[in-house]
Amino acid sequence: MLSGTTDPRPEIGEDGDYYLNTVTWMMFGPKANGAWPAGVSLAGPGGNTGAAGNTILSGSVDPTDSVGNNGDYYINTSTSTLFGPKANGTWPAGVPLGSATGTPPPSGGTVLSGTGAPDNGLGSNGDYYLDTSTWTLYGPKADGVWPAGVSLVSQPGGGTGGTGGTTVGNGGHVLYGSGAPTDDIGVNGDFYFDTTTWTMYGPKQDGKWPTTGVTMASGTVYNGNFNVPDSLSRGRYAMTGAGGAVPLPSDFGVVIPYDCTRVTLTASTLGKVQGTLDISVHKVTGSGASVMLAPVNALSCKITNGQQHCSEAVPVGTITHGDKLQVQVDNNQATDWGGLAVNLACVK
Repeated sequence: MLSGTTDPRPEIGEDGDYYLNTVTWMMFGPKANGAWPAGVSLAGPGGNTGAAGNTILSGSVDPTDSVGNNGDYYINTSTSTLFGPKANGTWPAGVPLGSATGTPPPSGGTVLSGTGAPDNGLGSNGDYYLDTSTWTLYGPKADGVWPAGVSLVSQPGGGTGGTGGTTVGNGGHVLYGSGAPTDDIGVNGDFYFDTTTWTMYGPKQDGKWPTTGVTMASGTVYNGNFNVPDSLSRGRYAMTGAGGAVPLPSDFGVVIPYDCTRVTLTASTLGKVQGTLDISVHKVTGSGASVMLAPVNALSCKITNGQQHCSEAVPVGTITHGDKLQVQVDNNQATDWGGLAVNLACVK
C-alpha cells in the first residue's frame, strides 16, 4: 500500500497497487491499466466514535493537549521521550526511551517494524522499532544495540480484541491487527487491515464486518520518506529524511529490513522546477572517510523544466534484506522549487 498527503497521480505506483491519502482518509485502488479509480472514503458516513488506542504520534517537541486522541502515544524525537497513553484529553509526563548512555548520531530516526524483537543487525543508531506481535516499542538504537522495549498495551488505554487484532484509532478510521476482525472490534464505518494476509475489510455495518476482504498482495512493508523543504544551492546532496540534506560524501542511509519484490522511488515538488533535479538511490557500504556509494542504476528519475513529479521502480532481487540505501538529489542550478519530497517504498 502506498500513501501520501495528496491524491495519487497516474505516474505513481503500478497496476494492482493501493494508495491511501492520509489527509482525507481516501483509499484508491486497485490501480488498473495505468489509472487510479475514484477514491473511497475511510471516514465512514456515520461512524460513531469508538475507543481510542495506541496510535503513535511523533514530533520534535513535547505534545500539547490539542494533539492526538485519548489512548494515543507520542514520541519526542529530539529528546527520545515517550508520552502516553493520553487520557481525559491530557498527556502524562514523558518516559525516557532507551539507553541513558547511548549517543545516537544525527542520522537514524526511522521507525521500523516487524514481528519479534529486533536483532542488533537491523537498523541504524537513532532508529525506533515496533514489534507488531506484542506492541512493544524499542529505541532509539544506540551504539549498535537496541535497548529493552516499552510495552504499549500493558498500560491503561491499550485496547485489544479479536483474533490477534489490535484496535488503533477512533471510529471511522482504519484498524489493524493479525488475523481477520471479529465483530466486537471497532464501530460502524471502520475499516480493518489484516497485517498477516494484507487484507482490507470494511466498512463495518450494523455491527458486523464483511466476511471477506480485499487482499492487497503488494502491501508496502517499508516506507522511507526523505524531505527537503527549502531550495538548495547547486550541487549533489544526500537527503536525510529529517527535512534536510547534507553535502556528499555522506554515509547516511536507511537499512532495508526485508527482501523487496519491488522498490518504488517517487519524487514531487511543491513548485515547478526550473532546470533539473536528478533523484537517485545508492547502496551504502563502509562509513566515514571509507564510505562507498554504489548507484542502483535503474532506481533514479529526473524532474525537469516545468515538471513536478517523477517515479521509477525496480523488480525483485535488486534490493535485499540488510541493504543500506541513500537517496541523493543533484540540483544543477540554485532554484526555488518550493520543496522536494521523496518516498522510497519496499514492497514485500
